[in-house]
Amino acid sequence: MKHQLLLTVLLTMLTTSRSFNVASRRVVFNDLMTIQMKMKSTTDASSEAKGLDSISTPGNNDGDNGSDNGGEARRKKKPVNSSRFRQHVNPLASRYQQPRVPSPSVDTSWLTSNLSSPSNPYHLDIGCAKGTFCLSMSPLNPSVNYLGLEIRDPVVEYALDRRNRRKLDNCHFVSCNANVDLERVLEGMNAVGGLLKTVTIQFPDPHFKEKHKKRRVVVPELVRLIGESMEKEEGVVYLASDVKEVLDEMREEFNNCDMFEDTVEGDGYLEENVNEVPTERELSVLKDDKPVWRASFRLRR
Repeated sequence: MKHQLLLTVLLTMLTTSRSFNVASRRVVFNDLMTIQMKMKSTTDASSEAKGLDSISTPGNNDGDNGSDNGGEARRKKKPVNSSRFRQHVNPLASRYQQPRVPSPSVDTSWLTSNLSSPSNPYHLDIGCAKGTFCLSMSPLNPSVNYLGLEIRDPVVEYALDRRNRRKLDNCHFVSCNANVDLERVLEGMNAVGGLLKTVTIQFPDPHFKEKHKKRRVVVPELVRLIGESMEKEEGVVYLASDVKEVLDEMREEFNNCDMFEDTVEGDGYLEENVNEVPTERELSVLKDDKPVWRASFRLRR
């Protein structure tokens, strides 16, 4: 405040006084530059302090308090700030077109070292985001392995940190593009003796723009791979979105595959979530009193 006042006075003197000679104006100008530099230094320091203060430990909305034992927790490196995750990425970009999951003939440790019983049945959550759905479901069904696929690396890092803090051994998250790595993921399950029992695709990125619709996750190849790998008797796919067009498009892709049949006849929709817990997105949508569109499919007998 003091610097700002001095700056205003000196600017007024410099621009209005006619009695200043060249030397006097140079002195005033130098004073102005000094004050401006001090003000900038103060502003930068303040911004840096605020930036450090704004970094908070995520997870409070999901029941994680992010603390261990008093001062020890404060000295630990803080987890990734979940509020800073990028919401949208282009899955067709070259960096996301590279395989990230190894072939099961080469390595299955990404399953065997992360799950206590890798041969148990699997629930696959495509587009798992921060993993809240899998983290909530896995304690309710300890004989099922919950595997979440998410394309954004920092989000997967955050989900894995949450899993580790909860000490869950039937839940894992993999950073990959489902349209690139799904076949290797499913082959890995089969290689360790596990069967794909259920699949959820909930609130995927809608990619609203017409030119971006080709980025949507549910495509014929993905549907075919799921159908070929799913357990024949109990296999179920559950779809949900708060964008009717997106749900209808996903539903059409599964209807076009002769391996699946819609559990709802005609043009109707499932009225309720068939899972034991909703996703964070569904809770948010329902809180705003907005509709959620749902459908489910089973393998043809």
